[in-house]
Amino acid sequence: YNQFRYSDKPIKGSVRSAPAAEDTIAMTRIVFGNDYLETNNCLYAGLNTNSPLVFDVTMMAAAKIYARANQAVLVSPYILAGAMGPVGIAGALAQQLAEALAGLALVQLFRPGAPCAMGTFIGTISMQTGAPAFGTPESLKGITIAAELARRLGVPVSCAGGAVTASKIPDAQAAYESALTLQTSFLAGVNYI
Repeated sequence: YNQFRYSDKPIKGSVRSAPAAEDTIAMTRIVFGNDYLETNNCLYAGLNTNSPLVFDVTMMAAAKIYARANQAVLVSPYILAGAMGPVGIAGALAQQLAEALAGLALVQLFRPGAPCAMGTFIGTISMQTGAPAFGTPESLKGITIAAELARRLGVPVSCAGGAVTASKIPDAQAAYESALTLQTSFLAGVNYI
């Protein structure tokens, strides 16, 4: 309700199940009407791949519902280099591009011309604990290169690089990692953070 009432931007649609996605579309039709929804982007659905190279049933069901309603679908591979993808940045980017392009192609099969965007998230793994590490130089390179790849493809790009950190407390590490990821996203020309 608050998103519909107080925002003039497309709101985030639920992707946790097909019925939740259908409910989101139904609510949007109540608010804006069928004709408006058909020709205007009121929602976006942020989908993640199940790396490596898998689109699960839940995400694909939601993608199909949003695309067929002509609402934006963001396909964002979530790759932790060394765990779900290659350790090197070039390999992780190649995997990310393959997954994103596959998802964007599927969206266009569901409804040709449906709005869509390529997402990016490349993280790394702590060699000490195996835990995800955010705000690393690899993540920053990934954001920059993925944004350029998306521009080359002519699709908008989104990143999950807005002020992320691997720090467990609000300390200097948290400050510089989150500042670097946010600044990199801005300088890379990302369309949506």
